[in-house]
Amino acid sequence: MGLSHRIQDHLGRIKALNYRLPAAGAHRRLQLNELEKIQRDAYDNTAIHKAKVKAYHDKQIHQKDFELHLFPDKLRSRWAGPYVVEHVYPHGAVDVLNPINGKSFKVNGQKLKPFLGSFEVGEPNEELIDPVYTVDPLI
Repeated sequence: MGLSHRIQDHLGRIKALNYRLPAAGAHRRLQLNELEKIQRDAYDNTAIHKAKVKAYHDKQIHQKDFELHLFPDKLRSRWAGPYVVEHVYPHGAVDVLNPINGKSFKVNGQKLKPFLGSFEVGEPNEELIDPVYTVDPLI
């Protein structure tokens, strides 16, 4: 076989492929359409499955009524009225005294807030003196 026969053979094969190109394109478009349909069906099936699972889990939830009278002491605050600070520890704890019943207990100092209401004013136990300011020679 000569070179011209090989060229003619290759050209003949290329022409045969070119003749089949529109049919191949149509087949490829058909495959793509089928793939898109499969994808849409899968998406719809996931939505249906999600709705069924949600309905199942929602059916498992039971309504509960929380009655407040079952545990009234848990919601009642222990902090009623003003307290007097007895001792402040270096690590932030504070001993406070309830002036009504005389009980003292230790609390976290960061939880305390200043009491700005009226309070019985009595005579101070110690005499207040004016502060003495010194001048720092390094300034």
